[in-house]
Amino acid sequence: AAAHVESIATVPVEGVALSGSLSVENGRATIGNNGTIAAGDKTARVSLTRGGNLNVCASTKIHLSTDNTTPGGALMIAMDRGAIEAHYTPGEYSDVLMTPDLRILISPPGEADISLRVNNQGDTCLDNHGAKAPYVLASSLFEGGAYRVQPNQRVLFEHGRLHEVVDK
Repeated sequence: AAAHVESIATVPVEGVALSGSLSVENGRATIGNNGTIAAGDKTARVSLTRGGNLNVCASTKIHLSTDNTTPGGALMIAMDRGAIEAHYTPGEYSDVLMTPDLRILISPPGEADISLRVNNQGDTCLDNHGAKAPYVLASSLFEGGAYRVQPNQRVLFEHGRLHEVVDK
């Protein structure tokens, strides 16, 4: 018998590369606690099991995992380069978006409508869209310090650095 995969998300398999803990049935992959989704030449729409979705833009690769030390564990989304959009309601515990330079906490209350783009130079554009936007805090993995991205604020962290912030 197949091992039960504790699902954190599902994604159509067409046009995506997948690895990690997953199972595939009827053209959809169920991502377990540790999966990688790489979008091909078009956006991959990832449905989160707890509700909401992530749009993984073309040629972007994300790593998806969850913190199972807490019930309804926080989501952890890691990416190197590319772009994603997140649309969901944050859970009880803060979710984490990791880039090569930044750790971005997404905390309740609110409705997440977040766009994140990282280019090859590490320039990181973060848009915390909406009047009911969640509490978003970016901290540097290397320099220390933190920057709160307000609701309806778009910022650019040049080279992924908190002290090089351009308010868009």
